[in-house]
Amino acid sequence: MKKLLLCCLLGLLLLPEAGHAQRRRQSRTSPLSMGLTFGLKGGLNYANFAGEGTKEAGRLGAELTYSGQPGLLIGGLVNYRIAPQLSFQAEVLYTARGTNRAGSAQVSPTVRFEQDEKIRLSYVDVPLLVKYNASFLYLEGGLVPGFLLSGTAATSGITSVTGGTTTTSGSSTEFKDFQTEFNSVELGLGFGAGIEVPAGLIIGLRYVRGFQNVGSKESPALLLTNKGLNNQSIQATAGYIFNHSSRRGRR
Repeated sequence: MKKLLLCCLLGLLLLPEAGHAQRRRQSRTSPLSMGLTFGLKGGLNYANFAGEGTKEAGRLGAELTYSGQPGLLIGGLVNYRIAPQLSFQAEVLYTARGTNRAGSAQVSPTVRFEQDEKIRLSYVDVPLLVKYNASFLYLEGGLVPGFLLSGTAATSGITSVTGGTTTTSGSSTEFKDFQTEFNSVELGLGFGAGIEVPAGLIIGLRYVRGFQNVGSKESPALLLTNKGLNNQSIQATAGYIFNHSSRRGRR
């Protein structure tokens, strides 16, 4: 009996110390980790060129049109909540961009040239975004630096020569690595919105527009349109936040 009373008394004496130790352990938890989440995302990127450069060829007498092309987008994200509804998000994304370009020109009264070109660009984008959450909805915006991985073009051309009442045509197809013709680093702006559910699922739509020229200052690959060409894209993505529910519990 005495031993039991002694053990109970010792236990009561140690309770405050145990609580104090627990508080010390909680205080050592990094405030950064309390608001930090991470995840993966992927989707489709519908890209095209925009800017004054898309109109330059027309002013010089050539017919040139640009059309968009779909590409892959995949990567990861890290989000840090700095306020109940405000957070900072950084991403690393592989992004496929480019354009389909069709051009034609009447070289002389008897010679006409037509060309189709599929320009494919691959980037590693590092979006740096401010994100505002309102219940399950969110808005986001910020800078989108991009680093060029590769740049290629598949070109097919047809030359038509008219003489009298006959027309002779010749065609050719060429594939080239044009990476050196494009700027290795670009900077753009991104704005978007989406849904983020408690289970961790995220679905988003984002518009990204570069404000630097796609081509370098001396870019024979871009022919007449080496100035004022910018990347633009609409991105539809889905992803998953791995530790989303734990952060919601700490709001």
